[in-house]
Amino acid sequence: VRLPPGGDFLWTVGVEFDSTGGVLVAYNRRTGGMPSGGLVTRVTPAGQVDSTYGDTGSGARAVPPDVFLTDFALTAADRAVVLGNPVQDGAWYVNRLTPDGHDDPEFGTIAGGGTLVTFDGSQARGYALELEPDGKVLTAGNSWQLLAVARLTAGGRLDPTYSGDGKVVTEMPFSIEAVGLDIIA
Repeated sequence: VRLPPGGDFLWTVGVEFDSTGGVLVAYNRRTGGMPSGGLVTRVTPAGQVDSTYGDTGSGARAVPPDVFLTDFALTAADRAVVLGNPVQDGAWYVNRLTPDGHDDPEFGTIAGGGTLVTFDGSQARGYALELEPDGKVLTAGNSWQLLAVARLTAGGRLDPTYSGDGKVVTEMPFSIEAVGLDIIA
């Protein structure tokens, strides 16, 4: 399968099966030697790119052009939840897409959908995402090489029941970048 739209370099962030047997693929691209952001594409059970998915007409849903995806997961309702890092900003970008690949307007703090999670300092990077059974979104990464964790509500807002403001930064005895996350029930 050739993933749309083309570029001279693609790297996959993750792959998830939806409830119909289709496959959602999250990936980043570089075009003309320049970073050009992340995309989510749906491939049908027949192995064809679903041209109705997303808002480009090519079967892809692009995140904002300066955001590179680092992780994604799929809800039981076939909604992709993506985590990425804006190129010029020290924030984490989290967004949820509808089953047809559009921004979910009921998720996040940004008009149209999505949330930017900021920590003190401009070096914050989010790398791992996990969905909790109740729909909350747990993310992890680093802020100035300290372990950083943020939890969002099912509606995409920082969860004040988690550490008072939805964020925790913890000093470790060594530099750290969280690259994986799991919830133990």
